[in-house]
Amino acid sequence: MHGICPRVKQPAAAVVISDPVAIRRRLAEIWKIFRIFAVVMTVIACVVALSTYARLVGRDTRVIALYYALGATKRQVVGVYCAYLLELSLLISLLSVALGAGIVLAINLLNLTKLTQIFTLGFGVEEMTVWLLGGNYWIPLLIGLLLLMAPLCVILSLPSFSSKRLAQKMK
Repeated sequence: MHGICPRVKQPAAAVVISDPVAIRRRLAEIWKIFRIFAVVMTVIACVVALSTYARLVGRDTRVIALYYALGATKRQVVGVYCAYLLELSLLISLLSVALGAGIVLAINLLNLTKLTQIFTLGFGVEEMTVWLLGGNYWIPLLIGLLLLMAPLCVILSLPSFSSKRLAQKMK
């Protein structure tokens, strides 16, 4: 619906959001696409983390042998590697959340004028600087899955911690 603004004598938008039901349907479609993309990216992240952790454990043959030489039991060595990989997972998770927040804030900075205009015209708020930053359940879900990859990798790598297999690798 358009009308004439008495002061400017130009067409002005009287209704900014014309059909809230259609907008909700479009947003629901966008969320479906987002969920599919998020699931695919989460699976890729878990596979990359698991393979990276397996390579780290596989390359540490001499360190594992050193632990055994110092008198550590298999349970202690497994515990050390589980703690090491959990710490690595937590560090990677925190770094990725910080990097994502930084990217979002940079995008906000690039679109600062447009965001201000949209919020002023679309929602009728007074003109102010608008910064958008948010999250949902996907963030802790991804962090939890990455933290789960550490003990899973240690469980899958249990044969690498046996003294017999270690002696075969050292030959």
